[in-house]
Amino acid sequence: MAPARRAWQQAPSGAGEPFGFRQTDGKGSWTVRFEGADVRVAEGNSAAEPCDVELAGTASDLMLLLWQRVPADRVEVKGDHDMLDRYFTLVPSV
Repeated sequence: MAPARRAWQQAPSGAGEPFGFRQTDGKGSWTVRFEGADVRVAEGNSAAEPCDVELAGTASDLMLLLWQRVPADRVEVKGDHDMLDRYFTLVPSV
């Protein structure tokens, strides 16, 4: 969804910002990095490449948050809370 939303809204270029996502009702975790116009997704969160912020919650709550349908207090936020604003600048709502 991030690449499509970035294209639809002409989002700014990324500067390598790493965002971590961890599913608490399963074993999924992902790192999303914004490199220029590209969105790079890798499975797992690497301690060698720490994220500026990590969001943890159920798969449903994470998806609802990413679509801006629920507030961030529905998930656990570790790290720089201000980076959430940057995420939604890089991935604007539709």
